[in-house]
Amino acid sequence: MLAKKSNISYTIYSYEEVYCFIFCFHVNCPEGTFDGTNITGEGTVTVESDGAREHDLYIINGLTGTPEYDYYIGTSSTATTVNQFSATYNMTTNGTINIYIYQRYEVSYNPNGGSGSMSLSYKRHGTDLTLSANTFTRTSYVFAGWATSASGSVVYQDKGRYTSYADDVLYAVWEKQVYTITLDKQSGTGGTSTIYLWYRTGWYSNSSSSATTTISSITRPTRTGYTFQGYYTGTSGSGTQIINSSGSIIGSNSYIAANDTLYASWKPNIYTITFNKQSGSGGTSTIYLKYNTGWYSNSGATTSITSISIPFRE
Repeated sequence: MLAKKSNISYTIYSYEEVYCFIFCFHVNCPEGTFDGTNITGEGTVTVESDGAREHDLYIINGLTGTPEYDYYIGTSSTATTVNQFSATYNMTTNGTINIYIYQRYEVSYNPNGGSGSMSLSYKRHGTDLTLSANTFTRTSYVFAGWATSASGSVVYQDKGRYTSYADDVLYAVWEKQVYTITLDKQSGTGGTSTIYLWYRTGWYSNSSSSATTTISSITRPTRTGYTFQGYYTGTSGSGTQIINSSGSIIGSNSYIAANDTLYASWKPNIYTITFNKQSGSGGTSTIYLKYNTGWYSNSGATTSITSISIPFRE
C-alpha cells in the first residue's frame, strides 16, 4: 500500500448532501508525481454510493466518464477552479490543501425549430448560472427567450439567471417576425390603412400577434381630382413601389425587417374642356385642364396656355 505524503495535510469539503467523498494522495502514484514542491495530479476521488446509485470512480488527473462535480483546490471555498479533467495545484511541501467538491448541474439548449448549435452550460451548487447568449436562428422568427418545454412559454430571458438545482433542457421560444406597415394616404381617403408583413413569409391583414389571414391586394384610397398610382417607400412616388395602382401587393416580403410607412402616390387627372361655339366658327375648340395644376393646349398636358383664340360669327 502506498503511503500518504506525511508533510502535507488534505481536507475534503463536500457541498453535496447525498454522497460521501474520499480523497487520497499517494507517493509514487502513476497518476502524478510529487517533486517536493508541487503536487500534480496525485490521487483519485472515489464517490461511494448510499444505495441510490452504483460506485463511480473519477481520477482527478485524466478523468473518465461524465463528471457530475466541480473540483476546487486552495484555501477557501472560492479557491482556484480546477478543470474537471485535470487538477494541478502548486504549494510548498508544508501546509494544507483544501479540496472543495460541488455538485454540478448541466443545462443544455434546444433550438426548437431553429438552427445552429450551443455548448452546454454548467451550474455549480450554491451559485446561480448566467445563461449563454442565444446563437440559434430561425428564418422569419425572432428569439423571445427560453422555455422548459418545447411548447412552453418564456421562463428565462436571453442571458438570464438560472437558479434551479437540477439538470435541465431549455427550449428556444420563437415569435413570428411580423411588422406593421402603415399606409399613408397622402390626402386621400378610404381604403386600407394598415397591413402586416411576416418577414420572408407573406402579407397579412390581421394583427402582428397572429398574422394568419394572408392577402395579395388592398382596397385603394380615393382622392378628388387624382388617380391612385400605388404605394411607395418614399413620398411623391419616390423609392420602391410596394403596391401598384390596381392595389396589388408587388413588393418583396423581405424588403424591410422593421415597422414601416408606405406613401400613396397620386397623379392629377387631365380633363378635356370642349368649347361649343353656338353657331360661331374659328378659334380654339378644345383645351385641357390638369387638376390643381394648370391649363394646356394638348391632351398630354405638356404645353401650358394662358389664353385661347376666340371664335367669330357673321
